[in-house]
Amino acid sequence: MSDPPQVVLGISDSINSGAAVLVDGRIVAAVNEERLCRIKLAMGWPRLAIAEAMRVAGVASSDIDAVAIATKDLYWRPEAKSI
Repeated sequence: MSDPPQVVLGISDSINSGAAVLVDGRIVAAVNEERLCRIKLAMGWPRLAIAEAMRVAGVASSDIDAVAIATKDLYWRPEAKSI
Protein backbone atom coordinates (compact mmCIF):
# COMPACT_ATOMS: atom_id res chain seq x y z
CA MET A 1 0.00 0.00 0.00
CA SER A 2 1.47 3.38 -0.99
CA ASP A 3 1.14 6.63 0.92
CA PRO A 4 -1.33 9.21 -0.41
CA PRO A 5 0.27 12.07 -2.32
CA GLN A 6 1.41 15.11 -0.35
CA VAL A 7 -0.40 18.23 -1.58
CA VAL A 8 0.95 21.71 -0.79
CA LEU A 9 -0.73 24.99 -1.64
CA GLY A 10 1.80 27.79 -2.11
CA ILE A 11 0.64 31.39 -1.88
CA SER A 12 2.45 34.67 -2.55
CA ASP A 13 0.64 37.85 -1.51
CA SER A 14 3.20 40.45 -2.53
CA ILE A 15 3.43 42.26 -5.86
CA ASN A 16 2.67 39.67 -8.55
CA SER A 17 0.61 37.65 -6.09
CA GLY A 18 -0.35 34.14 -7.07
CA ALA A 19 -0.77 30.54 -6.05
CA ALA A 20 0.69 27.15 -6.90
CA VAL A 21 -0.18 23.56 -6.10
CA LEU A 22 2.55 20.98 -5.61
CA VAL A 23 1.89 17.26 -5.48
CA ASP A 24 4.74 15.18 -4.08
CA GLY A 25 7.11 18.09 -4.68
CA ARG A 26 6.14 18.61 -8.34
CA ILE A 27 4.42 21.81 -9.48
CA VAL A 28 1.13 20.78 -11.08
CA ALA A 29 -0.46 24.24 -11.30
CA ALA A 30 0.67 27.85 -10.89
CA VAL A 31 -1.34 31.00 -11.57
CA ASN A 32 -0.66 34.72 -11.12
CA GLU A 33 -3.56 36.79 -9.81
CA GLU A 34 -3.06 39.48 -12.47
CA ARG A 35 -3.98 37.00 -15.20
CA LEU A 36 -7.41 36.55 -13.66
CA CYS A 37 -8.27 39.96 -12.22
CA ARG A 38 -6.67 41.77 -15.19
CA ILE A 39 -4.83 44.27 -12.98
CA LYS A 40 -1.12 44.56 -13.77
CA LEU A 41 1.13 43.61 -10.83
CA ALA A 42 -1.87 42.67 -8.67
CA MET A 43 -0.95 42.37 -5.02
CA GLY A 44 -2.75 41.18 -1.94
CA TRP A 45 -4.48 37.91 -1.14
CA PRO A 46 -4.77 36.00 -4.46
CA ARG A 47 -8.31 34.61 -4.07
CA LEU A 48 -8.83 34.02 -7.77
CA ALA A 49 -5.40 32.45 -8.29
CA ILE A 50 -5.89 30.07 -5.36
CA ALA A 51 -9.21 28.85 -6.72
CA GLU A 52 -7.87 28.48 -10.26
CA ALA A 53 -4.68 26.67 -9.22
CA MET A 54 -6.72 24.21 -7.19
CA ARG A 55 -9.15 23.72 -10.08
CA VAL A 56 -6.34 23.09 -12.59
CA ALA A 57 -4.62 20.68 -10.18
CA GLY A 58 -7.88 18.88 -9.50
CA VAL A 59 -7.64 19.20 -5.72
CA ALA A 60 -10.19 20.19 -3.10
CA SER A 61 -9.40 22.06 0.11
CA SER A 62 -9.72 18.76 1.99
CA ASP A 63 -6.86 17.34 -0.12
CA ILE A 64 -4.35 20.00 1.01
CA ASP A 65 -1.78 18.81 3.55
CA ALA A 66 0.12 22.08 4.01
CA VAL A 67 0.00 25.74 3.02
CA ALA A 68 3.15 27.77 2.42
CA ILE A 69 2.78 31.55 2.38
CA ALA A 70 5.49 33.77 0.94
CA THR A 71 5.04 37.37 1.97
CA LYS A 72 7.16 40.39 2.59
CA ASP A 73 4.67 42.87 3.98
CA LEU A 74 1.83 40.63 5.19
CA TYR A 75 -0.77 42.17 2.88
CA TRP A 76 -3.17 39.38 3.79
CA ARG A 77 -3.44 40.26 7.48
CA PRO A 78 -6.68 42.09 8.33
CA GLU A 79 -4.78 44.50 10.58
CA ALA A 80 -2.11 45.27 7.96
CA LYS A 81 -2.27 48.76 6.56
CA SER A 82 -3.03 49.25 2.89
CA ILE A 83 -0.22 50.67 0.78
